[in-house]
Amino acid sequence: MAVVAAALGAGAPRARAARATAAPALTVDRAREPFADRFPNVVLKTHAGKSVRFYDDLLKGKVVVINFMYASCKER
Repeated sequence: MAVVAAALGAGAPRARAARATAAPALTVDRAREPFADRFPNVVLKTHAGKSVRFYDDLLKGKVVVINFMYASCKER
């Protein structure tokens, strides 16, 4: 019986499991998306004032290229 209790996580490992389950869980829909955990799903405003979600409305199911550019011009 003691071997079964140890295998099931009796004692200190049980406390560790309780901490692990306290982490926020993804919803079922977001958990099935391969990149849902890599991009925040924050609400953004478009140039027209419409509210959109970053991942759900702009990235999900689309091929997206994001380009970051930097230019430094010296004054004459």
